[in-house]
Amino acid sequence: MDLMTFIGKSSEANIGKAIREFSFRPPRVEIVEERENLVKAYVSTSEGGNFAVMLSEDTASCGCRDNFQKGEICKHILVLVFHLIKERNP
Repeated sequence: MDLMTFIGKSSEANIGKAIREFSFRPPRVEIVEERENLVKAYVSTSEGGNFAVMLSEDTASCGCRDNFQKGEICKHILVLVFHLIKERNP
């Protein structure tokens, strides 16, 4: 799965929000399932929400308003993407 694709599809505003999450208090990411082309996780960020996030080869989803109602790649999806990039490239 090409994680950079999700970043490329994101707005600058949501990329900035995700980056800011790492500067305040590192977000909590709990991976619940990981396969070659699928990652499911719970992402907790500074606003206190706990969101179920799923990444697959061509789809990203989150239960937050930005993703669910607007169809955007939200900061929760990006937090998971950044987490995976960091874990896979120490």
